[in-house]
Amino acid sequence: MPRPLNVILWTCHDMGTACGPYGDRNVPTPNLDRLAAAGATFANNFCTTPLCSPSRGSIQTGCYPHVNGLIGLVNQGWDLPPEQRCLVNYVADAGYETHLLGFQHIRAERESLGFDHFDPAGTRAEVAGERVATLLATTADRPRYIEVNTAEAHRRWSDDDGSVDPDDLTLPPYWPDTAEVRADLAGFYRHVLAVDRGVGRVLDALDQGGRGAETLFVFTVDHGIAFPRCKSTLYDSGLKTALLMRLDHQIPAGLRVETLLSNVDLCPTVLELAELPRPRGLDGRSFRRHARGEAGAPHRQWVYAEKSWHDDYDPMRCLRSERWKYIRNLQPGPRLTLPLDLLPEFCGTARAMANSYLANRPTEELYDLHEDPHELHNLAAEPELETTLRDLRGLLDDWMSETADPFLEHGSVPAPARQYQGSQRGRQWWPPAG
Repeated sequence: MPRPLNVILWTCHDMGTACGPYGDRNVPTPNLDRLAAAGATFANNFCTTPLCSPSRGSIQTGCYPHVNGLIGLVNQGWDLPPEQRCLVNYVADAGYETHLLGFQHIRAERESLGFDHFDPAGTRAEVAGERVATLLATTADRPRYIEVNTAEAHRRWSDDDGSVDPDDLTLPPYWPDTAEVRADLAGFYRHVLAVDRGVGRVLDALDQGGRGAETLFVFTVDHGIAFPRCKSTLYDSGLKTALLMRLDHQIPAGLRVETLLSNVDLCPTVLELAELPRPRGLDGRSFRRHARGEAGAPHRQWVYAEKSWHDDYDPMRCLRSERWKYIRNLQPGPRLTLPLDLLPEFCGTARAMANSYLANRPTEELYDLHEDPHELHNLAAEPELETTLRDLRGLLDDWMSETADPFLEHGSVPAPARQYQGSQRGRQWWPPAG
């Protein structure tokens, strides 16, 4: 009987799809390119929410945030219920030795997750890569599950070492092109380079030890980059995330998978690739067939996402197909509610945007992603799209009902049990005068 697979699950903070396999050429990412070349790139992977704790909760539980209860940030009072099981629990049941490198962001008490070993030094990507390499170089009686959670590419940026030239960067059209914005983005890409180096160390260890066929290496990101109109929004810049997988002889080298995926699907997929039992009651479903390059129907026609609580209450829901994005804003507010780390005093890009993000938000937003990939032109009021809008409303209503979204019952999403008083600073000076 073959030995069970080792599993490495590496989750980055706030990095979106900022790497070579997704067409980002702002900085070279040779090791992430190398990972993609040795395995699979999932070109259309989306998180369930553009927030750290709830998105990671979906990765770990296979359930939507309002289903597993982790609707907001752990450090602001939210938590998974004690009975909620996570990926680490399922692999532990199968006899795995479990390691946590870096931090965790899904339970108030780290010990309640049940890892056998914890190494806080793994918070930094390059250190994490070395620690994973050390583990791979040693033998163990049991298969290993190694979970890596790195601080990069969360703000605050490292000191400018000259590795990224701000003038060489390509900016999206929704930010002003100023020196301050470019310097801000250069700081972000310095973190991306550090992540790439850390991943390279893991790949070296897999190759040098000949462990590529016995180790599933998964690299992913919790949500979009930590910039205005990305993190904490339901635009693709907030929801689309990198997902790369390598498993020699099972995942074809250089495979590119275009079908829509949700990160709620990752937990059951990892379990099925490791040939472990699939738990009942998950919202996600395995895409192992696609990871192996097997032909068949698309995995999903639609992906769904939500936001309720970040630093403040800011409820919205959305669904996305290959062509359409429909967003429903569930209460009035500014166009963008900035989380604390993106307020102007901390974020040069927000300063450069002045008060443009404080304009009133619409109740509904509709985007044709074929014609408008940056979601700049809201088509919700266009008469010729009335039927499309009605159909999308119905699909979102059905999903909210089928998953027992608390907004339907309460007309709001209640605050966490450990009450946290949000700053409201993301709404400063809103509504605008006049």
